[in-house]
Amino acid sequence: MPNSESSRTGKRRIVYLMGPAHSGTTLLSLLLSMNPDICTIGELKATSRGEIRSYKCSCGEYILECPFWVGVKQAADSQGIRFDLENFGTHFVGNGVMSDKLLYSSLRGPAYESVRDFFIGAIGKVEVFSDQVRNTNRALVEILMDRMGGCIFLDGSKDPIRLKYLSQIPEWDIKVIHMVRDGRATAYSYMKNYGITMERAAKEWRQTCSEFPNIERFIDPKSIYFTRYEDLCMDQSGVLIDIFKFLGVENDLSDSDFSKQHILGNSMRLTADFNVKMDNRWKNALSSGDIDCFLRIAGDLNGRYGYQ
Repeated sequence: MPNSESSRTGKRRIVYLMGPAHSGTTLLSLLLSMNPDICTIGELKATSRGEIRSYKCSCGEYILECPFWVGVKQAADSQGIRFDLENFGTHFVGNGVMSDKLLYSSLRGPAYESVRDFFIGAIGKVEVFSDQVRNTNRALVEILMDRMGGCIFLDGSKDPIRLKYLSQIPEWDIKVIHMVRDGRATAYSYMKNYGITMERAAKEWRQTCSEFPNIERFIDPKSIYFTRYEDLCMDQSGVLIDIFKFLGVENDLSDSDFSKQHILGNSMRLTADFNVKMDNRWKNALSSGDIDCFLRIAGDLNGRYGYQ
C-alpha cells in the first residue's frame, strides 16, 4: 500500500502497544514489524538507550552513524522540527521535576485526570511543552513513514499515560494492543533486572496494571485488542492473524530481514534470527515464599487475566 494511505477518516493510522515492561512487548513489536504494512522503530518515546555513542540500531550501525537515522535528523532539521539523536523530544518528561511529575505520574481515574488537565492548562510552560512533544511525535511519525513505508505506524512505548496524550493528536486514529504476561514472570524480571524484592516487584506490577482500565476514557474499547505473552508463544500464527485482522491489514510476514530495519529498545532487536519460545525460568527461580508474596499482593488481579 502507498505510505500516504490513512484510514477512511483521513487520519494517520497508529497502533499503540500497551503493557507492563518485560511482558513480551518487544517480541511482539519485532513480529509485527515483519508485516510490510506496519512501520515501527519500537518505542517512539526512545528512552533507556544508555550511552548514545555506543548504542546500535537494529541494522547493526551505531545510531549516530546510521545512514537511516542521520537522514531522519536531516529531514527533521529541514522542517524546523526539534529533534536530536541523543534526545528525540518525543517523551513527555524532561521539562523540570515538578512538570515531569504532573505530566507523567500514573494514569488514574476521571477526577484525578480532570485535575491533572486543569493544572497542565493553567501552567503555561507545561502546556506549551506537552503541545511541543505531541507535535514532535506527529511530525516524526510522518518522516519515519515517508522513509520506511507502510500504512500503519506502531509505537511500542507501553505507557498508558503516554497513550492518553497521543490520543489528543487530532490527526491520529489510534488502535491499541494491550499485552500482558503472567504477573509472577514479570515480577521475577523486575527482581532480576532492578534488584528489588518480590514485595516491591508485585506492587509495581499491580500499580502498572491498575492504570490500563483508565485508558478506556480516551480510547474506544472496541479499538483495544487484548492478548497474552503465553498465547503468542503457544500459537504465534493464530495470534498474529487475529491482530492483522484487527488492524485491517493482510496476513503478510515477508519483511523478515531485521538488518534492514531500524528498531530501538531491547537487545533482542540486534538478533536477525530468533525463535518464539516460552520463557518460564521464573518457575524454578522463584521461591515458594516469593510466590506466596506475589499472590498475597496481586494474585487476584493476575487471576483476572486468566492465570491460575
